[in-house]
Amino acid sequence: YKQTGIGDISFRLLGYKFFENRKSAFTSSIEISMNTASSPLLGTGKNILIPVITYSSFIPKKKILLAAIFQQAKSVGGDEKRADISFSKLQLVLIKYFTKKTWMVLQPEWFLDYINGGVSMNFRSRFTYAPLPRLNLWLTPSAGVFGDFVGRYDWSLDVGGRYFLFRK
Repeated sequence: YKQTGIGDISFRLLGYKFFENRKSAFTSSIEISMNTASSPLLGTGKNILIPVITYSSFIPKKKILLAAIFQQAKSVGGDEKRADISFSKLQLVLIKYFTKKTWMVLQPEWFLDYINGGVSMNFRSRFTYAPLPRLNLWLTPSAGVFGDFVGRYDWSLDVGGRYFLFRK
């Protein structure tokens, strides 16, 4: 379909830090996705609440950051004609720093769909290079490993960059 316009808008409220030290942290937050799409093809048709719990740990000698993220999504209101949304997502993230300018991210994620049933899995990786302090360039290959959840994608390859306008 050829479609342009605004999709659903999501934002995450800053969370609560349960625990933090120099090498690890345990936090929670809440994400809200609002039914703001200009077309049914561009959004879910539902407002969604998504509580998020995260645990992260840094292994300095190996220059690795590990994180586990759990999200529970549940639709609350929206278009009555559209299907409700209820799923859990577990995401593991491993960030390996090679130098201050290069790093790699490995990111498997699992979805458990409570409406249609079934488990699905994606695997994403990202290779990033920062040639300048305010510039990042990356390559992100991804694959849907199994399942048929709407959040699972087939194969993809993203190439991107970001220039930071403001710096602390």
